[in-house]
Amino acid sequence: MFKKIVWAGFSLALVLLLFPIISTAATSGDFEYTVNGNEATITGYTGTATDVSIPATVGDSNEYAVTTIGNGAFSSKGLTAVTIPDSVKNIGDGAFTINSLQQLVLPNSVQSIGANSFSVNQLETISISTSLENIPRFAFLANKLKSVEIPANVTNIDASAFENNYITDITIQNPNIQLAYQAFAAQTILSKLIVPSDNILPLENYIHFNDASSQLTLNNLTVTDLADGVTYDSTKQALVFSAEPLESTFSLYTGTNRYDSYYDISDYGPSGKPVILFEYTKPVIVTYKDESGKELASSTRIDGSIGDPYTSTPKTIDGYTLKETTGSTSGQFTNTTQNINYVYEKTPIQNGTVTIKYQDTSGTSLTNDTTLTGEIGTTYQTESKNIAGYKLKDINGSESGTFSTNPTTVTYVYEKITTDENNSNGETNNNNEITIDNTTTASAPSQMKSANTTLPKTSDTSNNFVLVLGGLLTLLSTSFLFFKRH
Repeated sequence: MFKKIVWAGFSLALVLLLFPIISTAATSGDFEYTVNGNEATITGYTGTATDVSIPATVGDSNEYAVTTIGNGAFSSKGLTAVTIPDSVKNIGDGAFTINSLQQLVLPNSVQSIGANSFSVNQLETISISTSLENIPRFAFLANKLKSVEIPANVTNIDASAFENNYITDITIQNPNIQLAYQAFAAQTILSKLIVPSDNILPLENYIHFNDASSQLTLNNLTVTDLADGVTYDSTKQALVFSAEPLESTFSLYTGTNRYDSYYDISDYGPSGKPVILFEYTKPVIVTYKDESGKELASSTRIDGSIGDPYTSTPKTIDGYTLKETTGSTSGQFTNTTQNINYVYEKTPIQNGTVTIKYQDTSGTSLTNDTTLTGEIGTTYQTESKNIAGYKLKDINGSESGTFSTNPTTVTYVYEKITTDENNSNGETNNNNEITIDNTTTASAPSQMKSANTTLPKTSDTSNNFVLVLGGLLTLLSTSFLFFKRH
């Protein structure tokens, strides 16, 4: 009997040695946990709060560090927010599935997460641990993620890890990352594409890749199963529409024809293929006409996408002034054509004036003013005048220029010629003319006798006759004596 007891004790000790007790069920507040050594695993949540902070330690004396969150521990608990402590290293399968989480921060202590760990939530943003190497299948399936940044430590993303989200921006830092088939499939936010009014739809409007691995890229994009009237132009990286189908099957993947980099931006239809709907934007047409409807300039077209803003301004047309505008000069593009009409009227010809004044230094007018009139914008030229007894001293204003809406004045200022500047019986002006008693005549030639020479008068006629007669008699007498001697 004693031997049996000893053997039984030995056997129990051996079992305990070979198979130690791994866990003991316990509770700490609203959390259920098991322990392994000095580490704890959260296995369940019994509370009713929807915003939960997971403790870093549990136990009567907080002697166990929480390093693991077990499979399904927080599944279907109606959570809207959760804080994970930086003691956690592992998160199990389905740990937080089917909740309403909107944001998630995985602390850098987390080294692994399980399949479906955060699937079927409302996640819009996530921050991924820098210790995580693998993102398993369905990990973030069916959330509301719009952008994802995959840090360099992640080496592998499994199938459908990010399927059925809203992702249009993906940043991958690891050039050697491996992407499984449909890792980013079915981003259902793009169940409807807005086609711009120019009927060219750049896919970069919806997809932005910053991918060091070059597996997700627009450069080698393949688009298939499109409806009639829609083609993919790889040079433009855009869908081009020659018709307006309401919907189309739509299969898209990226990379160098590798399905391990599959990325789809549409939802699946009844056919089992991705289906996408189209909505078409119509342009804004702008015309420039006169009151009779005559086109004064070529019409313009403003293109954009539904919901985008537009704005328009009138053209400047020579000889015309804008009279009225019909249609909205600013607004948003819609699915109907909008028209803006600028109506112009002929601009009346406007004249400007230039008044020319001739004054002495005291401001006294020396002769009548002259007024020039011309169309605004055309040129004018003024000239000085020759005024007897005066010489030009100064000019106030521009002798030449262009007519403007404001009247222009040009003033020629003269000063009186002094006595020293006069000629003997007249004044020589700037044009070598002689002014006598304010009458201008041509200047005398240089051989003209001096004004001091006494000119004959009409009353001296008889004296001249006597002198002539005496001369003739003297000549005759001299001739008579000459011939008598000979």
